[in-house]
Amino acid sequence: MSQHTVHGDSAYYHGDTQPHTQPLVSQPLVSADLSKLKGADRVLALLIVLAHRPQGASLEELAEIMAAPKSTVHRSLSSLVKSELVTNSAHGRYEISDEFLRLAFTYAESRPLTQRVQPILNRLVARFGETAHYAVLDGNRVIYQAKAEPQGRAVKLTSVVGGANPAHATAVGKLLLAYKTHTLTDLYEILGLTPPSTPNTPNTDAAVTGEARAAAVTGKAHAAAPAHATKAGVASGPAAPSAGSTPELERRTAHTITSVPKLWKELEIIRAQQYAVDREESENGLNCLAVPYYAPGSQYLAGAISVSAIAFRMPLHVLEENVAEIREIVNTSGQ
Repeated sequence: MSQHTVHGDSAYYHGDTQPHTQPLVSQPLVSADLSKLKGADRVLALLIVLAHRPQGASLEELAEIMAAPKSTVHRSLSSLVKSELVTNSAHGRYEISDEFLRLAFTYAESRPLTQRVQPILNRLVARFGETAHYAVLDGNRVIYQAKAEPQGRAVKLTSVVGGANPAHATAVGKLLLAYKTHTLTDLYEILGLTPPSTPNTPNTDAAVTGEARAAAVTGKAHAAAPAHATKAGVASGPAAPSAGSTPELERRTAHTITSVPKLWKELEIIRAQQYAVDREESENGLNCLAVPYYAPGSQYLAGAISVSAIAFRMPLHVLEENVAEIREIVNTSGQ
């Protein structure tokens, strides 16, 4: 199969034009024929069954589920009870133990963020058939720390883990700038620019107020409105402005926002809606939607996660129509 690749995040194969929006297919928790499981396999199968029954299960119920004699199932349960992974209550119901939960939480807390994020990216790819990224803010640029892409697709993005891009020209970057800055002065500073000293300069000390500020702090708003861009390559800084001129940001495409005041207005929208979009602003033919990623169990903003889609294959409105599902996947996977 032929493949056409261009620099940046987009590559085109014009025979592949239909959006991939198949729902996730649930995989069986354990083997379909539980009666054939023996030894350690049966023990692990029982552990999985109990993990999906927070109210526990009796020996009779488990024997029926496992399609095995009660004596056989009891021996396997005894091994789990002895190892303190399962408890047997006074009412004769077997349940996942606190020790099991302690071990699970210890493991989850010790994993690097990139390992926690990867299952999220994989699930987004499975759902939308497009590339997913995890990025963090580093000064006035974003660094891509994890990536997942669909297999067997003719279209490939050239983004790489470790790649950098200007924050103002990416969806992930704009979203992170929205959370990082509270005034226009903050934005100029983080972009490495000097605000123009003219009478028409917006009030650089104007703070984010009202709902926008509350949304930025709590991360709970779910309104809908437009935003800005995503590409993976190496960033180059903006040219220094001449005296008295208005500094402009690097232009990637005809759609890139190069005005800092205009970018600031978009960041205000992003704070309210809690997501950012790229309308072919970083790379022609590439759309992107990014949402915030919080460290599990905290309100710490650990980065941004995005879905990058080829425009002819998945229009931006399809991503925006599915922003609630994207949020749900990001908030419930890989914890």
